[in-house]
Amino acid sequence: MFQILKINGEELGFADAVLYIKIAENGCYVESKANEAIGIAFKGEPHKLDEVILKEVDGGKVIEEINAAYEEKQTINELAMVELAEAQTKDQTQNELALAELAEMIGGTN
Repeated sequence: MFQILKINGEELGFADAVLYIKIAENGCYVESKANEAIGIAFKGEPHKLDEVILKEVDGGKVIEEINAAYEEKQTINELAMVELAEAQTKDQTQNELALAELAEMIGGTN
């Protein structure tokens, strides 16, 4: 698997294989061998070889890292939902107490 980066470090994405391209006699981009290439095609866009970095990476490790980040995000979301539920319960309790005090002030207790 390859990680494709721009020279400035911006990540374009990942690809299982690199699609090398060159310019044909008619001026169109066509697939080529690596040693004939002037660039690569990624997600339908041409990129000159001197504008990108092709970094070979362990695909399994990348998937593990993505899964770990997803699981961490899920845990953070779950914790946020618990905190939100606790805050809503506290607000509801405070509202009920305030209404009870108001009712007592207005009409007294029966």
